[in-house]
Amino acid sequence: MEGSDRVWVGRVLAGDPGAFDVLAHRWQKPLYNFAYRYTGQAEEAEDVCQEALTRAFAQLPQLKDPDRFGSWLTTIAFRMCQDRGRRRRRQVEISTEELAESGVDPTTLALAGDCDRLVQMPADPAAQVETTEIGELLRWALQKLPEEQRVALVLREYQGYTATEIGEMLSVPVPTVRSRIFYGLKSLRRILGRGPMGQELVSP
Repeated sequence: MEGSDRVWVGRVLAGDPGAFDVLAHRWQKPLYNFAYRYTGQAEEAEDVCQEALTRAFAQLPQLKDPDRFGSWLTTIAFRMCQDRGRRRRRQVEISTEELAESGVDPTTLALAGDCDRLVQMPADPAAQVETTEIGELLRWALQKLPEEQRVALVLREYQGYTATEIGEMLSVPVPTVRSRIFYGLKSLRRILGRGPMGQELVSP
Protein backbone atom coordinates (compact mmCIF):
# COMPACT_ATOMS: atom_id res chain seq x y z
CA MET A 1 0.00 0.00 0.00
CA GLU A 2 2.82 2.37 -0.79
CA GLY A 3 2.01 5.77 -2.21
CA SER A 4 0.43 8.90 -0.80
CA ASP A 5 -3.28 9.52 -0.49
CA ARG A 6 -2.95 11.87 -3.46
CA VAL A 7 -1.70 9.02 -5.64
CA TRP A 8 -4.56 6.70 -4.75
CA VAL A 9 -7.19 9.43 -5.00
CA GLY A 10 -5.83 10.20 -8.46
CA ARG A 11 -6.13 6.57 -9.48
CA VAL A 12 -9.75 6.43 -8.31
CA LEU A 13 -10.62 9.60 -10.21
CA ALA A 14 -8.81 8.24 -13.27
CA GLY A 15 -11.23 5.33 -13.40
CA ASP A 16 -9.81 2.72 -11.05
CA PRO A 17 -12.50 2.27 -8.35
CA GLY A 18 -10.52 -0.60 -6.82
CA ALA A 19 -7.88 1.92 -5.75
CA PHE A 20 -10.34 3.20 -3.17
CA ASP A 21 -9.94 -0.09 -1.29
CA VAL A 22 -6.39 0.99 -0.46
CA LEU A 23 -7.63 4.30 0.96
CA ALA A 24 -10.39 2.53 2.89
CA HIS A 25 -7.94 0.02 4.37
CA ARG A 26 -5.52 2.79 5.30
CA TRP A 27 -8.10 4.98 7.05
CA GLN A 28 -10.65 2.51 8.38
CA LYS A 29 -9.02 2.00 11.78
CA PRO A 30 -8.35 5.69 12.62
CA LEU A 31 -11.83 6.54 11.34
CA TYR A 32 -13.42 3.88 13.55
CA ASN A 33 -11.38 5.05 16.55
CA PHE A 34 -12.59 8.60 16.04
CA ALA A 35 -16.24 7.55 15.74
CA TYR A 36 -15.96 5.23 18.74
CA ARG A 37 -14.48 7.88 21.01
CA TYR A 38 -17.03 10.38 19.77
CA THR A 39 -20.12 8.22 20.17
CA GLY A 40 -18.97 5.80 22.88
CA GLN A 41 -20.75 2.98 21.03
CA ALA A 42 -18.92 0.28 19.08
CA GLU A 43 -21.83 -0.63 16.80
CA GLU A 44 -22.58 3.03 16.13
CA ALA A 45 -18.92 3.64 15.29
CA GLU A 46 -18.89 0.75 12.81
CA ASP A 47 -21.97 2.13 11.06
CA VAL A 48 -20.48 5.62 10.89
CA CYS A 49 -17.19 4.27 9.57
CA GLN A 50 -18.78 2.27 6.76
CA GLU A 51 -21.22 4.99 5.76
CA ALA A 52 -18.52 7.67 5.81
CA LEU A 53 -16.34 5.60 3.47
CA THR A 54 -19.30 5.05 1.15
CA ARG A 55 -20.05 8.76 1.06
CA ALA A 56 -16.41 9.62 0.55
CA PHE A 57 -16.23 7.35 -2.50
CA ALA A 58 -19.33 8.97 -3.99
CA GLN A 59 -18.15 12.51 -3.21
CA LEU A 60 -14.47 12.05 -4.07
CA PRO A 61 -14.62 14.36 -7.12
CA GLN A 62 -15.51 17.19 -4.70
CA LEU A 63 -12.24 16.80 -2.77
CA LYS A 64 -10.13 19.86 -3.57
CA ASP A 65 -6.85 18.72 -2.00
CA PRO A 66 -6.14 14.97 -2.29
CA ASP A 67 -3.33 15.30 0.28
CA ARG A 68 -6.01 16.10 2.85
CA PHE A 69 -8.09 13.00 2.18
CA GLY A 70 -7.79 11.83 5.81
CA SER A 71 -9.04 15.05 7.39
CA TRP A 72 -11.77 15.33 4.73
CA LEU A 73 -12.93 11.80 5.49
CA THR A 74 -12.89 12.48 9.23
CA THR A 75 -14.97 15.62 8.67
CA ILE A 76 -17.58 13.52 6.86
CA ALA A 77 -17.67 11.11 9.82
CA PHE A 78 -17.88 14.00 12.29
CA ARG A 79 -20.91 15.48 10.56
CA MET A 80 -22.55 12.07 10.45
CA CYS A 81 -21.99 11.65 14.20
CA GLN A 82 -23.59 15.05 14.76
CA ASP A 83 -26.63 14.14 12.63
CA ARG A 84 -27.05 10.81 14.40
CA GLY A 85 -26.74 12.53 17.77
CA ARG A 86 -29.43 15.04 16.88
CA ARG A 87 -31.76 12.29 15.69
CA ARG A 88 -31.10 10.29 18.84
CA ARG A 89 -31.81 13.29 21.09
CA ARG A 90 -35.02 13.92 19.17
CA GLN A 91 -36.09 10.30 19.71
CA VAL A 92 -35.32 10.61 23.43
CA GLU A 93 -37.40 13.80 23.65
CA ILE A 94 -40.34 12.07 21.98
CA SER A 95 -40.00 9.01 24.24
CA THR A 96 -39.85 11.25 27.30
CA GLU A 97 -42.99 13.03 26.28
CA GLU A 98 -44.76 9.71 25.78
CA LEU A 99 -43.61 8.49 29.21
CA ALA A 100 -44.83 11.68 30.85
CA GLU A 101 -48.22 11.31 29.18
CA SER A 102 -48.44 7.72 30.44
CA GLY A 103 -47.79 8.83 34.03
CA VAL A 104 -44.21 7.53 34.30
CA ASP A 105 -41.62 9.94 35.70
CA PRO A 106 -38.83 10.05 33.06
CA THR A 107 -36.46 11.65 35.57
CA THR A 108 -36.46 8.43 37.61
CA LEU A 109 -35.46 6.40 34.55
CA ALA A 110 -32.73 8.87 33.61
CA LEU A 111 -31.23 8.67 37.09
CA ALA A 112 -31.39 4.88 36.99
CA GLY A 113 -29.54 4.90 33.69
CA ASP A 114 -26.80 7.09 35.14
CA CYS A 115 -26.44 4.73 38.08
CA ASP A 116 -26.14 1.74 35.75
CA ARG A 117 -23.31 3.43 33.87
CA LEU A 118 -21.53 4.33 37.09
CA VAL A 119 -21.78 0.78 38.40
CA GLN A 120 -19.85 -0.39 35.35
CA MET A 121 -16.89 1.81 36.29
CA PRO A 122 -13.97 0.07 38.07
CA ALA A 123 -14.33 0.58 41.80
CA ASP A 124 -10.95 -0.79 42.87
CA PRO A 125 -8.10 1.71 42.13
CA ALA A 126 -5.70 -1.20 41.65
CA ALA A 127 -7.89 -2.68 38.94
CA GLN A 128 -8.10 0.65 37.12
CA VAL A 129 -4.47 0.44 36.06
CA GLU A 130 -5.30 -2.39 33.67
CA THR A 131 -5.05 -1.13 30.12
CA THR A 132 -8.53 -2.15 29.03
CA GLU A 133 -10.15 -0.61 32.08
CA ILE A 134 -8.18 2.60 31.67
CA GLY A 135 -9.50 2.79 28.12
CA GLU A 136 -13.05 2.34 29.34
CA LEU A 137 -12.50 4.94 32.04
CA LEU A 138 -11.31 7.50 29.52
CA ARG A 139 -14.15 6.66 27.14
CA TRP A 140 -16.64 7.15 29.95
CA ALA A 141 -15.03 10.46 30.93
CA LEU A 142 -15.00 11.70 27.32
CA GLN A 143 -18.73 11.12 27.08
CA LYS A 144 -19.20 13.46 30.04
CA LEU A 145 -17.63 16.38 28.17
CA PRO A 146 -19.58 18.91 26.11
CA GLU A 147 -19.61 17.80 22.48
CA GLU A 148 -17.41 20.68 21.26
CA GLN A 149 -14.68 19.87 23.78
CA ARG A 150 -14.91 16.13 23.17
CA VAL A 151 -14.48 16.30 19.40
CA ALA A 152 -11.59 18.78 19.66
CA LEU A 153 -9.81 16.53 22.16
CA VAL A 154 -10.36 13.36 20.14
CA LEU A 155 -9.10 14.99 16.94
CA ARG A 156 -6.02 16.41 18.66
CA GLU A 157 -5.01 13.83 21.26
CA TYR A 158 -6.11 10.63 19.52
CA GLN A 159 -6.14 11.45 15.81
CA GLY A 160 -3.09 13.71 15.87
CA TYR A 161 -4.49 16.65 13.90
CA THR A 162 -3.06 20.11 14.49
CA ALA A 163 -5.14 22.97 15.84
CA THR A 164 -5.09 24.53 12.38
CA GLU A 165 -6.39 21.34 10.74
CA ILE A 166 -9.08 20.94 13.39
CA GLY A 167 -10.15 24.53 12.89
CA GLU A 168 -10.59 23.91 9.17
CA MET A 169 -12.49 20.68 9.81
CA LEU A 170 -14.85 22.27 12.34
CA SER A 171 -15.01 25.69 10.64
CA VAL A 172 -13.89 27.54 13.76
CA PRO A 173 -10.89 29.81 14.49
CA VAL A 174 -7.69 28.20 15.77
CA PRO A 175 -7.89 30.04 19.15
CA THR A 176 -11.33 28.50 19.62
CA VAL A 177 -9.92 25.04 18.97
CA ARG A 178 -7.14 25.57 21.49
CA SER A 179 -9.61 26.87 24.05
CA ARG A 180 -11.83 23.81 23.63
CA ILE A 181 -8.83 21.50 24.04
CA PHE A 182 -7.64 23.38 27.13
CA TYR A 183 -11.01 23.33 28.86
CA GLY A 184 -11.66 19.76 27.71
CA LEU A 185 -8.45 18.56 29.38
CA LYS A 186 -9.29 20.59 32.46
CA SER A 187 -12.74 19.00 32.63
CA LEU A 188 -11.29 15.52 32.15
CA ARG A 189 -8.96 16.03 35.10
CA ARG A 190 -11.90 17.17 37.18
CA ILE A 191 -14.04 14.18 36.13
CA LEU A 192 -11.24 11.66 36.67
CA GLY A 193 -10.17 13.21 39.94
CA ARG A 194 -7.15 15.13 41.12
CA GLY A 195 -5.37 12.04 42.45
CA PRO A 196 -2.55 10.08 40.76
CA MET A 197 -4.98 8.25 38.45
CA GLY A 198 -6.46 11.44 37.02
CA GLN A 199 -3.06 13.04 36.56
CA GLU A 200 -1.66 9.90 34.90
CA LEU A 201 -4.50 9.53 32.45
CA VAL A 202 -4.64 13.17 31.41
CA SER A 203 -1.19 14.68 31.18
CA PRO A 204 -0.83 18.47 30.85
